[in-house]
Amino acid sequence: PGVRVMGTQAVNDAGGYSLTSHGAAWLQHAEEAQFLPLQPASLAAVFAGFSERFGDGYLQRTQEAIRCRHSEAWLAACAMAGAAAESILLALAVAKSGNEDAVLRSYMGRDGRKAVLNQVSGQAPRHIAQGLSTSMALLSYWRDGAGHGQAAPVTGPETEQALRELLSLSQFAFDYWDEIVGEAE
Repeated sequence: PGVRVMGTQAVNDAGGYSLTSHGAAWLQHAEEAQFLPLQPASLAAVFAGFSERFGDGYLQRTQEAIRCRHSEAWLAACAMAGAAAESILLALAVAKSGNEDAVLRSYMGRDGRKAVLNQVSGQAPRHIAQGLSTSMALLSYWRDGAGHGQAAPVTGPETEQALRELLSLSQFAFDYWDEIVGEAE
């Protein structure tokens, strides 16, 4: 909204924003790391930037997570965030092994996610193994929770946390890709 009247913002979709004097002062001194893109289109673009490396499955799941969040379908958004994390894991495993069929067979087997995570991080340096395991644990919680048919008390804050975790995992896997993947075996 405009300063005095609704509809006077500089955007055509009736969206927009206004700043308090405190908000304006905070913006002048805030560090870039404190910002998380919250507009659906902005966050969608950030996730899309990783899709060349993580694949079409990742892109589909991140975009659906954002649409679910925008629709306040909290559990669905968290489930899609978890599914997108699994797409990252599969992309890492396929790049590391060079054998997509073997990775998918392992993934579809008993304790598949755990087995594939171990393939990716089992011999990795501690900071890599811990980073991947920690991120995958929380996102797997959402992915698994959605599939068990029980009611889940998921609200907006949990969804925002799941998307932040997914963004963090995406950036981590992107930044450490070469160190994680190494040369195909």
